[in-house]
Amino acid sequence: MTNAGTLVAAMTANTPLRDVINPTRIDRLMFVSSAIGLEDVGRRITDTEHYQTLLARLLAQEGMPPFEFVVIDSPNQISPIMENAIFPTDIFVVPFEGTQAVRSYANFFKLLISLRPGIDYKTLHVLNRLSHQPGLRKAVLEAMQAEGLAIARTEIRNDGWLARVSEYGGSIFHFRPHSNGAVDILALAEEVLGELGMAPATATAVSESPATIAS
Repeated sequence: MTNAGTLVAAMTANTPLRDVINPTRIDRLMFVSSAIGLEDVGRRITDTEHYQTLLARLLAQEGMPPFEFVVIDSPNQISPIMENAIFPTDIFVVPFEGTQAVRSYANFFKLLISLRPGIDYKTLHVLNRLSHQPGLRKAVLEAMQAEGLAIARTEIRNDGWLARVSEYGGSIFHFRPHSNGAVDILALAEEVLGELGMAPATATAVSESPATIAS
């Protein structure tokens, strides 16, 4: 995969971010592709002053579409790229799939408070795909409670349809609209919007809200 037309091209100042935004099958939903070269970008940008704000500045560029939401999908890996994902974010949705995720969360939280001291943000700690493993689910809950982590109202249950939606290439709301996955994702969207002080979502609102995803 080349870096042309991806987030890498925008972060290396070769291409405006608006020029690497791609449409999807879902009306008013767009995305920005990542690429293998993003790791190398992360290593190189640390020599630049205020490198942590690079993505925020790209999102604020003149000519950017007026997106209502920007969703940034970031792996749980402390890096300059994660720092860029943290800086412009209003709400962090943190999934927990095991006790190791709870233990490693401390590293993320330390980075978060160092980058955003005194700046308001919200966090949702979400149980993810633990419904079919009651013993592990109990252990994760106990670990979260021991760390003082507030647990989101929404839990994403284990759902085979949700695991297969990427093969389908669309939205879970179109692929299997009555599945547990669709119900849970909609509930999480409503909880996120509630935390942001916005009106509760509906399935239609979720599919029609203009958004972009940097993945």
